[in-house]
Amino acid sequence: MFTCKTFVAAAFGVVLSAGMGQSQSGALGAEAGAAPGKDAGKAGSGEAKRTGPLAALPSAPGGHLARIKAMGDKTWLQVGKAAPDPKWGCAPGRQFASKMAYAPDLGGAFLYGEANHAIFRKDGYVQDGLWFYDLNAHAWICCYPGTKVEDAGLKLNKDGYWENAGGQAVPVTVMHSYNGTTYDPERGLFAAVKAASYYSYPKIKGLDKPWKSENPKGSPWMWNTRTGLWERENCKNGVNGGYGMCLMYVPTMKGFWLRSSGKGVRLYDVDRKDWQGVAVKGPDTPFGYDAQAVYDPKRDRIYLGGGQYPTCKNTESLWIYDVKKQEWSNARAENSRLKTYGSNYAVANFDTVNDCMIVFYHSERKMYVYHAETNRWDDPVDLGGPANKWAWNGFYDPANNAHIFYIAPDNNVDDGRIWAYRQGRGQDAGGQKAR
Repeated sequence: MFTCKTFVAAAFGVVLSAGMGQSQSGALGAEAGAAPGKDAGKAGSGEAKRTGPLAALPSAPGGHLARIKAMGDKTWLQVGKAAPDPKWGCAPGRQFASKMAYAPDLGGAFLYGEANHAIFRKDGYVQDGLWFYDLNAHAWICCYPGTKVEDAGLKLNKDGYWENAGGQAVPVTVMHSYNGTTYDPERGLFAAVKAASYYSYPKIKGLDKPWKSENPKGSPWMWNTRTGLWERENCKNGVNGGYGMCLMYVPTMKGFWLRSSGKGVRLYDVDRKDWQGVAVKGPDTPFGYDAQAVYDPKRDRIYLGGGQYPTCKNTESLWIYDVKKQEWSNARAENSRLKTYGSNYAVANFDTVNDCMIVFYHSERKMYVYHAETNRWDDPVDLGGPANKWAWNGFYDPANNAHIFYIAPDNNVDDGRIWAYRQGRGQDAGGQKAR
């Protein structure tokens, strides 16, 4: 029996503003403490009219999309600086947060996770807010501003979650997000597995109990785009938040797939509101946390690129999880070079138009392309594109056949830029250009 269904307001006693390119009247967030409607916030309640800061999405396509659509093969485009949220400005950059959770129904992607340890925003908030990059409008939308450092005003509720004066539970600190965010387009849920930041927590004022009293177990933290509220289930088989986990919504499973380390896999069933263990076949993966996972919808597979602590040989760094068989196998891909795919060094995406995984290894200025059909890596090539070594956060947008990146410093310097990359307009097996 579930003891708690947590609905969480999108802000601390404020109404969030819509991003640029939205109608202001249609994109106001829920006030903290406001009571949800009868079906509001229910993850399994099906299609519903959206309220909250993303109510007006998807936005009408802006002129910049024509530039992206016109890109040639193996080309970069600097899209430029995105318009700020009218109230909260631009999203700060994020280290160790390579994955932006793509939301096809909304026309953009979510950015979550703290950057440098205990480096707070200039407006006095912890960097544990949730942001959305509206690709159609080329604009930032602040979904949830995060925790106030000097006056959080939070109490620990009976389930061990922090709640504000309005009685709404909120996620507090996030360490890094690594590869631990995803999006369920059927239910309109952004989801994250988070670990508490022991760097940031002790500096937050206004907690009624020691921060270590927080209950880390439960469902993923889920932000419902249809209500503008956070949700978390108090599960019978709750999972601890952890560092460097991989979380992914798998459409053929209708749920969230989680990998922490080794071969262990757990599945979160949104409708049953609980985690399930999986009797996974195959050997253990030989690397530790901070791996990167991408989903191949054509083959119903997950490709897992090697993590750290420990790292492994280049011939053992790419693994395949067969979703139907629930089985791990070493890809043993030809021409394999990479040993680790750490989230602070690279962004990994699966390019469905070109049927390949691309690892943008920005820390080494290299690009690695893996062809799933032939199980072979191309020789690495120069990355090209952006010349700086700031934090990279990214996603692949199949609708525009483009890899989209937010490249920004994570020290509160408001100087981030959006870049786009296109591998090609479609390829067949082995990387040969389609006619």
